[in-house]
Amino acid sequence: MHHPLITGLLICLALPLMAVGGPALDGMEVSTGFSMLIYQHVASFQPSFAIESALKAPIAGTCFWQAGVRLGFSPARPEAFMRFLVHPEYGTWQPVVGLEAGITQRARFDAGENLMSEIRRATEKDISPLYVAIHAAPLSLRIRKNWHIRLLDFQFGTHVSHPGRTLRLQVGLLSIGGAL
Repeated sequence: MHHPLITGLLICLALPLMAVGGPALDGMEVSTGFSMLIYQHVASFQPSFAIESALKAPIAGTCFWQAGVRLGFSPARPEAFMRFLVHPEYGTWQPVVGLEAGITQRARFDAGENLMSEIRRATEKDISPLYVAIHAAPLSLRIRKNWHIRLLDFQFGTHVSHPGRTLRLQVGLLSIGGAL
């Protein structure tokens, strides 16, 4: 049976592959940024902020891989991720779409009152540290030949155990990168 989300994702990944040119990036690129993560499950809604550093390199044509780390604030909790990206170039505009998989310690929720506290503890026990997400950076712009700036990129996903029970939305507020 076909799922409309899977069909839509395949279309989004296929269209940029047909782009005429790939990005000016021939080698590796390093980037850093600031983001906000929102976790939601049945008994809680938890926002947090993080800094991110990543390394990106070409695979072939408009396809790239990227690996990176995030460090959440208050409390400091790490996260590592790997992405497969499609990254066409339309002049200065360089939108990015892809898939992200990672391992995190950021899936924690504040203690609630009585019953909510019990539900939170039980839910946290079942949350896998592994997650998967769809990544999109529609506001990605090339600055000069070897620099880029990204505003408001998104990763929407869930944890591998009990998919859909705990949802995560990572919003990259600002990212700046350059070729090595």
